[in-house]
Amino acid sequence: MTFIHDLIKIRFVEEGYLQNYPPHLISDEEMCDAFIRYPEDPTKTSDELWAIFMADTTPMWFKDNYPLLAPELSEIYRDLVNNIMYHINQFKASLSDVRILPDWIYSYMLNSVISVNSDIIDIHDLLVMLGVDNIDDIFTPAAQIECYLVSREWLARIPNIAIKHRSPTIFGEPHVLKSLRLSELNMLGDYWGEQVAKDRDAARKQLMEELHEQLDNNEEG
Repeated sequence: MTFIHDLIKIRFVEEGYLQNYPPHLISDEEMCDAFIRYPEDPTKTSDELWAIFMADTTPMWFKDNYPLLAPELSEIYRDLVNNIMYHINQFKASLSDVRILPDWIYSYMLNSVISVNSDIIDIHDLLVMLGVDNIDDIFTPAAQIECYLVSREWLARIPNIAIKHRSPTIFGEPHVLKSLRLSELNMLGDYWGEQVAKDRDAARKQLMEELHEQLDNNEEG
């Protein structure tokens, strides 16, 4: 995986997240830290560490390119970050000569996942398929909610053993695009054919009810 790591390091150097050194002089640990950094402090609670992470304004590839736009999705975003950090920590701790991250994490590192800073044409195409297009082709909180619904539906079809430490996304990951395109072509059977809009509307309503209930509980606490 040296080649893909070199590509990532070159991208991070070009965009100012790593110092301007040749890829072979940049360690994989430095690459990971440029991508995402999560605080470690045994004296603090997980909620305190999360607050520190969210408040961190220093340049960080993941947070800069994949920010949380919809506050009601905070816990879902947190699960995504926690799962990314699980794989990053496993990667760093590995003693193998060939260390590999899951493909879905590489897609974030290579900016293949659609979000706020993606090409405007890619954002437009995603928004249209999600049904939340806007005149400025901006990736919005509504887009994050719709991406989550599509991602949750798609990953629910995969056996748990195959997606260990893998949570639904709120961004335009490749599987979200694939699901939407297949749905448009009606290639996923009856469930994804005539029933897809109805099922997604029901899932959206359920999600919003859950989020509102969560917010109410947080306010009472």
